[in-house]
Amino acid sequence: MIMSSPNWDDDYYAVAPPKPLDDESDAAFTLRHARWVRDGYQAQLSGSPDPDHALIELARRARAAYAAAQIGVLAELILTQQRERIASRYSQWQADAERVEVKLGPKYTRIDRGPEHNMSGFLMIENATGEIFGIKAYGKVHKGHRYGTLDTIDQWYWGEYGPRRYQS
Repeated sequence: MIMSSPNWDDDYYAVAPPKPLDDESDAAFTLRHARWVRDGYQAQLSGSPDPDHALIELARRARAAYAAAQIGVLAELILTQQRERIASRYSQWQADAERVEVKLGPKYTRIDRGPEHNMSGFLMIENATGEIFGIKAYGKVHKGHRYGTLDTIDQWYWGEYGPRRYQS
């Protein structure tokens, strides 16, 4: 099956993805690119190509790509707010030592934070729904500590010990 790749120059694809034309609008290019992806999925299916299956697979991959992008945004937000808080209370070298790691799992994506030599579990994100939870212990989700979804990450402050919702 065709997989998305951050490097379009590799030899993974039989046909290179389309590039925008000089006089082409963004909407027209997006439609042309979606058709290229759909056609690629249809060509990769064994037996007779099933357009519905290809479009469902395309939608699933699009949701996964959106979730991955949002998790990256969340990790960067956590790191920025964590470093600001540490720098305001302690020294700058401690803030610079702070790290955030994202670890993908089959059911949950884990976000760990802390200095490189002493990382601690912080959040778990349910892959199917995008819901964000705290943890009971490392790798154990705490469904009672719910911190919104990947669509509501900007409504929370992630720099404290536990996330805090902004007052509206």
